[in-house]
Amino acid sequence: MYCCLSPETYNRNSGFRFLFFVALVPHVFLTINSTHLTESNNLKGAIPSEIGFLSSLECLYLQNNSLTGTIPSSLGSLSHLQVFWAFQNNLTGSMPLQTFGRTSLSSLDISTNNLTGPIPPDMNQLSGLVSLNLHGNHLNGTIPEFVGINYLTLKNLTLSKNGFVGRLPVSIGYLADLQFIHLSDNKISGTVPQSWAMLESVSKYKCHL
Repeated sequence: MYCCLSPETYNRNSGFRFLFFVALVPHVFLTINSTHLTESNNLKGAIPSEIGFLSSLECLYLQNNSLTGTIPSSLGSLSHLQVFWAFQNNLTGSMPLQTFGRTSLSSLDISTNNLTGPIPPDMNQLSGLVSLNLHGNHLNGTIPEFVGINYLTLKNLTLSKNGFVGRLPVSIGYLADLQFIHLSDNKISGTVPQSWAMLESVSKYKCHL
């Protein structure tokens, strides 16, 4: 089952009222695999933790709204989740531990929010990740080496406009499928590793040190 909540049918917070209903009555909606709260709905409030009850959910689109609060750790219960887009919102707090690493994400885009803290270590389990976009937050710490070791299918890596520090991971140079990398506007130091010369498939390379 696919659920699309569009501005023409729902207004303001009605989409979330529906989402609460779906989550609280899971025996009725066990076949839902995609919930699309269409962009520019002006949805407000927090992402309900009850979303974790939708065990069959594969795609969750929440982008271009006015969502606040933190990313619920209950997303970690969605083992089949492949796509989570929540970019262009006002989400705060850190990326939750033991959450994304328990999913099957191939595309994660939580760019242009107000998230803080480092990239959680359990994200090293996302071996099927194809696109990672964390642009425009307040994330910090170093860029983990596991990005280049575990994300062997990665094609898009966008970590620009954050507060990442330290050196560029040598391992990223071994991502044979990588096509787009954007790391500008961070606090990265040092030189570009020699291994990055192997990134022959990168079509748009932006790395301002």
